Amino acid sequence: AGVGPDGEETGPARLPFAWTGVSLYATGATALRVRLSPSGSEGISVLVADADGVPVASVDSLVGRPVAAEQLTASPQVTRDSLFTVEWDRVPTADMPEAASQARRAIVGPDDLGLTAALGAAGQDVLSSPELATLAGNPDVVLMACVSDSGSGAEDLPTTTRHLAHRALRVVQEWLAEERFAGSRLVVVTRGAVAAVSGEGVLDVAAAAVWGLVRSAQAEHPDRFVLVDVDDTSVSAGVLRAVLECGEPQVAVRSGNVLAPRLSRAVAPAEGAGLGFA
Repeated sequence: AGVGPDGEETGPARLPFAWTGVSLYATGATALRVRLSPSGSEGISVLVADADGVPVASVDSLVGRPVAAEQLTASPQVTRDSLFTVEWDRVPTADMPEAASQARRAIVGPDDLGLTAALGAAGQDVLSSPELATLAGNPDVVLMACVSDSGSGAEDLPTTTRHLAHRALRVVQEWLAEERFAGSRLVVVTRGAVAAVSGEGVLDVAAAAVWGLVRSAQAEHPDRFVLVDVDDTSVSAGVLRAVLECGEPQVAVRSGNVLAPRLSRAVAPAEGAGLGFA
């Protein structure tokens, strides 16, 4: 319930609904003082200042929407039904088109995952180039291994992450700017960048940052990028073929199985246990 100047409750609780005349004057304050004043018949004005009284922000009018107490304590069943999580489900790889073996493939940058050997073992010709700009021809698929230096210590993690992310960003930007790749796919291959099975952790934090970057690129440019995360088992041509032809934008390969992320309902917490947020 709201409380007026005399300390009396003024009615039902109100949730912020309509904001008018919002202005921001400064950022970086570590402590704020907020003054609320009546504005019109239903609204309030808000003045926010820092600890020295310097204005930080203001709102000409903030109108709240009344809400009953029972609405604030929603049914536990409603809460449980609104919880979701991401699970990695196996993708069927049978009946893959044979045309996959005829696709022109290339590898750009350091081949830290043995992709060239895997494709070559299946008799496939693979172009390679240290940089995307010097890659010859118009391959259908370009693969780029993106793993962090296993010899780096924990103290170098921020530097390693920044270096790997900058490299991935540069390649993504070059890929989108080059018209000859308009009909091709860039496949970014990582190892241990996602936790795809129960009990698994993220082993390559730097590569996980690359996943976030490429996912943003996928949202803006569908069908131009594929993310693949592999485990410690050898990458085979058959697995790569399955990955490239399954049509999934993001996959993880675990023990030879191709997994894709799916949204599913989360396991509801026990009654009275809360939602598990710290």
